[in-house]
Amino acid sequence: MRRHAALLITAIVGATALAGCGSETADTRDRGAAAFGGHFSVEGALRALPAVKRQDDRPLQVFAGDLSEAAELGDLPKPVDPQSLADWSKGLATPPLFVAASEGLGLQYLQSGAMRKTVGFDARDVTTFAAVEALPEDITVVNLTKGAGLTKGVEATGKGTVGDIDPAWPDDAPFPFVHGVAQRGDEVALSRSSAVLETWTKDNGDSLADNDALVAVAKALDAHGSYSAFLSDGPGKLPNLPPAALKAMNSSMPAFDAVGIAQGVEDGKAVEYVAYHVDDADKAKDRIEKTWTDGMSARTREPLAKLLDVGDVTAKDGVVTVKISPKGSAGLAVQMFMQGDVPFIVVD
Repeated sequence: MRRHAALLITAIVGATALAGCGSETADTRDRGAAAFGGHFSVEGALRALPAVKRQDDRPLQVFAGDLSEAAELGDLPKPVDPQSLADWSKGLATPPLFVAASEGLGLQYLQSGAMRKTVGFDARDVTTFAAVEALPEDITVVNLTKGAGLTKGVEATGKGTVGDIDPAWPDDAPFPFVHGVAQRGDEVALSRSSAVLETWTKDNGDSLADNDALVAVAKALDAHGSYSAFLSDGPGKLPNLPPAALKAMNSSMPAFDAVGIAQGVEDGKAVEYVAYHVDDADKAKDRIEKTWTDGMSARTREPLAKLLDVGDVTAKDGVVTVKISPKGSAGLAVQMFMQGDVPFIVVD
């Protein structure tokens, strides 16, 4: 079987030559190269992001991808006019493609053209990206195509305080909330938090790659190919159903402290790899496989077997990885996580 996928999701492959502003140490260059140079890797995306912490009981979420690779896999048009831009952005969420994108990438606001007007670039100029959201803290880091770049002197996407509602929204602002903007070497970052943006700019050496559980999941996903990935440092939110009802749906997931989902394309069809970091992978493997093969969806109340096919299930280095093939739209596993479906919740 021929595998089409990019190693390093949207964590910013090889990038652009932007005129760097700000200091850059040898350590910064090494970590940046590991994150964005050459091939896409989920682990590289983690190294590109500052060590943002989760807020309260809400899980931290990481998004990454390679838009150039996704466009190639989907044979998408180059976005050079309004119609091709609409086809390009729609194609990123049309089978066999699904790009898990952060708000800071701006895909949902692309048609307005406000981001290019304000900061000099938008999602169509991005090659790869990495982002983390732990609201109210967030940051999206991008590399850009040759010739694109941050407009000189721009430090925010709108007037007012970073993080506040932009008074120009929705008519003449790229985001509902003002984002700070900064550049470090070849990378440009956008954030609703001035503190997070400053931490990224100064680069003290701390990153999400300091989280061992996330790194273990990233390594497992990187063993396969992907053009987009989503990670979280814990289970999804439990649906509003009694535990007994969830158990009746064969929700037998063991505890896990990190999960990752990678998107790929094989023989023209979407495939997804779901990796869980657990205490004992060998013991957890059967319970996780049983949930995917015999479970019912808390969202649709139908067997998961109607929604997807389960492929190989492996256990290695503290991680259980499940390969699935959606029977409908790509991005099924990410949607299930967001909606608190059975394979991403822990009942007991």
